[in-house]
Amino acid sequence: MPELIKLVMSLGGDRNLRGLASAEPADERRVRLRFRSLALLLCFWLGSARAQDSATDPTRVVDSLNASPPTLLARRIENFTLRDSRGARHSLEDYARAPAIVVVFLGTECPLAVTYAPRLATLAAEFGPQGVIFLGVNSNRQDSLAEIDQFSRQHELPFPVLKDASASIAEQFGAQRTPQAFVLDNQRVVRYVGRIDDQYGLTDGGTFQRPRVLRRDLAIALDEVLSGQVVSQPETTATGCLIARQRAAQSDSPVTWSRQISRLFQDHCQSCHRADNIAPFPLLTYQDVLGWEDMILEVVAKRRMPPWHADPQYGSFANDCRLRDDEIDLVRQWVEHGAPEGDVADAPAPRQFTEGWDIPQPDLVVQMSDQPFVIPQKDNLEYQFFVVDPGLREDCWVQAAECRAGNRSVVHHITVFAVPPEVQVDIHGPNLFRYAFVGTSPGGKPCLFPPGVARLLSAGTRFIFEIHYTPRGRAETDLSSLGLKFVEAGQVRRPVQTVIAMNTALDIPPMVPDYVAATDCALTDDVELLLLNPHMHLRGRSFRFTAMFPNGRAEVLLDVPQYDFNWQHNYVLAESKRLPRGTVIRCEGHFDNSPQNLSNPDPASRVRWGDQTWQEMLVACFVVIPDHDDPQWVYAGPTGPSMPPAEAPRAELAIGLGIAGLSLVFAGVLLRWVTIRRRKVPTIITQT
Repeated sequence: MPELIKLVMSLGGDRNLRGLASAEPADERRVRLRFRSLALLLCFWLGSARAQDSATDPTRVVDSLNASPPTLLARRIENFTLRDSRGARHSLEDYARAPAIVVVFLGTECPLAVTYAPRLATLAAEFGPQGVIFLGVNSNRQDSLAEIDQFSRQHELPFPVLKDASASIAEQFGAQRTPQAFVLDNQRVVRYVGRIDDQYGLTDGGTFQRPRVLRRDLAIALDEVLSGQVVSQPETTATGCLIARQRAAQSDSPVTWSRQISRLFQDHCQSCHRADNIAPFPLLTYQDVLGWEDMILEVVAKRRMPPWHADPQYGSFANDCRLRDDEIDLVRQWVEHGAPEGDVADAPAPRQFTEGWDIPQPDLVVQMSDQPFVIPQKDNLEYQFFVVDPGLREDCWVQAAECRAGNRSVVHHITVFAVPPEVQVDIHGPNLFRYAFVGTSPGGKPCLFPPGVARLLSAGTRFIFEIHYTPRGRAETDLSSLGLKFVEAGQVRRPVQTVIAMNTALDIPPMVPDYVAATDCALTDDVELLLLNPHMHLRGRSFRFTAMFPNGRAEVLLDVPQYDFNWQHNYVLAESKRLPRGTVIRCEGHFDNSPQNLSNPDPASRVRWGDQTWQEMLVACFVVIPDHDDPQWVYAGPTGPSMPPAEAPRAELAIGLGIAGLSLVFAGVLLRWVTIRRRKVPTIITQT
């Protein structure tokens, strides 16, 4: 199940259901920032969230392009004069008496610059009384004065942000990315260059996000400069967006935006990169793209974008969003030729997106609470839960379901569980997974079943919203919701079933780089497999599903060699797969609890099962469509212990009608399964 999410509970207007405190409602909803949240920065730095192979130095950070040249240190910066977003002139010589000056390069839409803006404001307030001056510089060609002014106002920056239209100041400093900080001493000599702190970075395996800051590099450098000491770590790698410099487009380029690149972006990028969606900026038009060409090439060439984590040698998936090698080469040629627009007559018609709900107009909309939830000003927030009674007075069959984030800039994942009225469930316990219904994640799609296929909701069913928020350093609010489209019972021929297998006996020792746990799912009848979904937390390293057939043949159904907690995919089979009676599905996960895993909250701790990100899970989700007339749950078996794969027991399994985890399947893909021949009712069991 996709990266599971946590929220304070509320039931309709009842805020204290079964002793579970709800969130304090906000008095009013604050205006949503235009710029995207901390979680969204992953749209540009997607990776494996761990450095598995940096054996010599577990905290070594590798810059994907290049670190600031060593010659930048100990250089004297010549005076310059620039105007801020309101037209006021600022010269370096204006601050001749300042003991130190921080010059930080920023971009208005760079997700990491957005994330660090509140931290820079805090640093300016911390060091201002000591006479330190902070200056922001924007050298991006695409950022206008109005956008810079809006950025400064929205983030309440107490220092000016200057426009470097020619990027000449970026050239003098040698600045390459945003945010990138330079500390000048009282002689205007560069004493420090690099990142603001160490919470985000690039590794050999991709990207990482530490649960908390371990080293405040900029603050430490300032303390040392002010006290007359040698800066202990004068240079660090700045991770962020490339500064967008002017470039000349080749008019005779065979690759243009209009002819090829716009079509690639329509197919692979625009479902997320559009207004009011999860990505940090739109990529719908040529004007949208200008300034992002180099950054696009970097993330595409390194396959951080589009986000996809399945090993291509196993399985075929309908929602595989990877670019082919020849398509990546087209992007490379286009950028190297100056990103020409070409003849607009060659451009395709704009892609049309549904406004509002992506499913047909819902018959019922269920809000997670009757009041918005306030996301506090903090780096990390536990999963939050809300319990809601939707008022179902009779059984209902769901044809389509969609989770909608109220504030996409801070909502990373939502999972909704549908709990029958007779069931009492611990929201922090593993049994909650048995009732997985629907959800959403970055780039995910809603559930829209084909005719004749539906999911049953019993009368009296309660919904539990489980939400993972990614705070952005300032208070935000959210009021997410669930939309349901019903179908008459007489039109339902086959219900969907969700199978959840898990191992709750995890016991990961401290400092272990490769702990293995597994769980088996045994089928006692034929099923048609539609979807697979693995779920672990921050120590998750890899996940593999292997079908072991009755005839002794084994087949890898899905292999995720670099599991990324920040991107939770449903893997929708391009064609449904028949799994005969007697098949055992081995679900094997590897965990890295060592310092080499830079996302590890605490390598020195022993880790067991739990729903918070600093704990761990091993959950495998399957979706099948049997020819089933009985819509009730079937459940058997306790959880077995963790051990090497060869000895792994068969563990807990829960079967339920429903949609597995997040943003289940594309409607068009599901249609091909409507004609699957009818089969007898399957029974799925596990043993310990």
